[in-house]
Amino acid sequence: MYRWPLMGDTVTKRDRLKMAWFCLTTGKFTAGQKVSEFEAQWADWVGSEYALFVSSGSTANTLLVESWKETYNIPDGAKVVVPACTWVTNIAPIIQANL
Repeated sequence: MYRWPLMGDTVTKRDRLKMAWFCLTTGKFTAGQKVSEFEAQWADWVGSEYALFVSSGSTANTLLVESWKETYNIPDGAKVVVPACTWVTNIAPIIQANL
């Protein structure tokens, strides 16, 4: 098994079992009190008033592009410069936002 050389596994087997048991006994995996607690702690850690837990990096990219568009009044059809070599989930939100 390959291990990333810059970080160690800080989640123990006991931690994994506790997380699995929590999910199995509460029916909560991606919503609920634990997620709210995580959002609040994350917002505090990064010095933000709010934090939002999302399902994936793709969803985060979509929300980011849409929030930029609204915050900075970016009109439909505006040009966006992107790297020549990138991943589709970096470009799709731009297209979805009509940019």
